[in-house]
Order: sequence, then C-alpha cells, then structure tokens
Amino acid sequence: MTTIKDKLDIFRKLIYEQEEEKYKKSLEDLEERIRNLVESKKLEIKKKQEELAEREALLKEAEKNRIISEKRQELNSKLLLKREEILEDLIASLKEKAIIFTLTDEYGDLLVRNISEAFLKVDDIDLVITITEEDKEKFEASLLKAAKKCKKNITIDSLPKTKMIGGFILTDKDRTYNIDNSYKTIIDENRYEIGKRLYKALEEAGDFQWKI
Repeated sequence: MTTIKDKLDIFRKLIYEQEEEKYKKSLEDLEERIRNLVESKKLEIKKKQEELAEREALLKEAEKNRIISEKRQELNSKLLLKREEILEDLIASLKEKAIIFTLTDEYGDLLVRNISEAFLKVDDIDLVITITEEDKEKFEASLLKAAKKCKKNITIDSLPKTKMIGGFILTDKDRTYNIDNSYKTIIDENRYEIGKRLYKALEEAGDFQWKI
C-alpha cells in the first residue's frame, strides 16, 4: 500500500528529475552559446589580425615605394647634373676647336667667301660688318675688295674674340636687322640640338641609364 510518504517521495523525485533535466538543458545551451561566442571571437580576432597584417603590408609597400621614388629622383638629379656637365664640356670643346680653326688659312678664305655670299642676299647698299679685332686686322682689305665687287659700301666694326670667336655679323647702316653668323652665336643657338644629339649618343652607348 502506497503511503503519503511514498507519494511525496515519488513527487519529489519527479520534480527533481524535471528540474535536473531543465538544468542540464540550460547548461548545455549556455555551453553552446559560450562555444559559439568563443568561435565568433576567434574569427573576429583572426579577421582583425589579417586586416592588421594587410594594413602593415600596405604600409611597408608604400614606404618601399616612397624610398624607391626618392632614390630614383636622387639618381635622376645626379644624371641630369652629369649630363649637363658633359654638355658644358662639349660646348667648351666646340668653342675651343672653333678658336683653333680661326687661326688657319682655310678660315680666312671661308670668312671672306661667306661674307661675299651674304652681300648678295641683301638689297641694302650700305652695310656694317662686325668681325673680331684679329680678323679685321687680317682681312679688312679682302673684305673691302669683296664689297666693291658686290657693289656694297661697308663699314667694318670689330669685337673682342671672346664675344664672337670668329665668323661675322651683318647689318644695315641703320641696324634695322641683324644677321648673326658669329661662331659663338651659332654654337650657343644650337645648344639644345647639340645636347639632344649628345644624350641620344650616350643612351645608345648604354651610359646614363640608371635603374632601380
């Protein structure tokens, strides 16, 4: 016969088992949420680490590119300075060769011939010829003779050799135009073309092609 005590014990057991099941279920749910939270945090940390690593790599790449750019700019500046130095040497060499040429007999013949040809290209009768002081002393008589032959009246002015090197400047009496065929002007006016040809020759020879 089942007593009240037995019934109470059965009731307590049922209640306990139900509560225990609830507890276990809650505990399992809590553990599952914790596991999910931990995994989520792991993924979040991993993503942040990856983003940080990517950002660090980008910063390193940017710094590397900056250093390369600065180095390239530095080398290019040195290259331009070296090219300009070589060009200056070349210009100086050309002027020196021109000076040497003015000391030859060939130069005197060429000067008189070029000035005579210039006489024929202008309509003015009264002209002014400017040559170096040395050339005036050497060729004045020849130039007066050439002018007479071309039916021109000329005045011969002179400049120091440092101003002209050689060659001549032709103008009308009123100096309304100026034909400058002095060697110094010819070299200076062709500086760009001389430089362009020089740089092309250097590049074709494989010089001054610095790369990083």
